[in-house]
Amino acid sequence: MLSGLDQRTRRTITVIAMAMIAALAINGFSAYLGVKSHLTISMYSNLRVESEERWNHLLVPEAVRVFGNDDDLIRVASIGSEDLDWLEGRLKHRFEVRRRISEECSGVPIQLRYQVDGSTTFIDLTDACDSEFGDAPSLLQRKLVRFRDVVEPNECQW
Repeated sequence: MLSGLDQRTRRTITVIAMAMIAALAINGFSAYLGVKSHLTISMYSNLRVESEERWNHLLVPEAVRVFGNDDDLIRVASIGSEDLDWLEGRLKHRFEVRRRISEECSGVPIQLRYQVDGSTTFIDLTDACDSEFGDAPSLLQRKLVRFRDVVEPNECQW
């Protein structure tokens, strides 16, 4: 297939193909690295990589995880927005809650009551838009980083 091309063109095609394969591998394993968990190799399995208590991979040790982005879980107890009431009672990544709230901030205060995973105390915010939750993620984060829903232990999301 590449035999009719000159040496320089073949080398360029090979470099581009290798770069695409490397990008695919990095994206696929990003859940195990702690970067994101949506659109990765572990997405359609019951493998859990969200935190120390939930890590259940047999072959990939938890020591592989370089970044801890998927450790920051919160449970939304109540939220003062009809558009976001589906978040109530769910265990979600702080980044995903921040993404959703920042999309809804439009000058109207959004009350938020949440609990950090593993903690027994609740944190009350009278206006989540004036907190870290109101700060929209950067364009690069919005395009590349996404976390799947966290399922309770012994529960299958499929």
